[in-house]
Amino acid sequence: MELPRFVLFKSLKDNKYLGRTSDGYASFIRVDDLSLDAKHEVVMAKCGGGLVHIRHCRTGKYLRRYLDADGVTTTYICGAADEPEEDKSKWSCTLFKPSPYTKDGVNVILLIHLCHGDCSFVFQVGDNFKLGGNLQKKYSDMKYFIIVDWVSLLNKYLKDAAIGEMKMRTLPRFVVFKSAHNNKYLCCDEYEPNGPNLLRFIKEDAMSQNSKHEVMMAKRGDGLVHIRCCSTGKYWRRLSEDNNWIGAKADEPEEDLSKWTCTLFWPCYDSKEDDNGVQLEHSQLGENTSLFQNCLAAGRSPHTTTEEVGLITVDWESL
Repeated sequence: MELPRFVLFKSLKDNKYLGRTSDGYASFIRVDDLSLDAKHEVVMAKCGGGLVHIRHCRTGKYLRRYLDADGVTTTYICGAADEPEEDKSKWSCTLFKPSPYTKDGVNVILLIHLCHGDCSFVFQVGDNFKLGGNLQKKYSDMKYFIIVDWVSLLNKYLKDAAIGEMKMRTLPRFVVFKSAHNNKYLCCDEYEPNGPNLLRFIKEDAMSQNSKHEVMMAKRGDGLVHIRCCSTGKYWRRLSEDNNWIGAKADEPEEDLSKWTCTLFWPCYDSKEDDNGVQLEHSQLGENTSLFQNCLAAGRSPHTTTEEVGLITVDWESL
């Protein structure tokens, strides 16, 4: 069975989504369905045979068996592997086989973990994922999981939001972004030590070419936009697949929501600021931009002091 590249695993039992606890367990949690805590990437195994590795998108870790504090391999599943492992003789094997099934008229899958040469069903005990071969009858209905295509869900969300209560903000073609936190303007910082061309609120001059950004409507519509830094000619995107800082790095716009290099943003009205307040959602992650050390990031930063940006837009041509 071929799964979408990005998926959510939903419990047939209680509609919770598979996520990750603070101690690393793969666990069913109540989160927003577009949260990175619930998003997983399905990576096809090199050995073929319909086998896959499953990578938690928030942490970048692959699912495998859990090793406790005493070094004993347990039957619990956790997101802890830095790299995929295809040796089935190893306890750290990250291979899974998804098998389609129909349960009570619902299309579901069975997840089978391959390790030590055995095939074990992945099933739900409480909120946690666990492995079991011949399941006891009381757990027999807890091995079915609903697969949700994350990209399709995001597309639906964007379409619904565009016509719903979340009001789109139409941005000027040329715009400067001001932070409500330090009253400075966003610019491309070519000398930022965390990454060249990182977007940082440091300019005091709104008329500076470094503060000027061009907004381009996406070909796909839905109110989505690309934003280009006028001083460098580069489009906004994440710094890397594992780094959620936003920088002016892309030579060309990218509208594929399955790629980390996606340059799509969705501007909507922010009533907490003045009439020119805006929230910018990073469309590929499905999360609003945030602020750390006056730099722009997508979604949650690894730092505890991350806060909402508080963006105020100014039409550059009106200055």
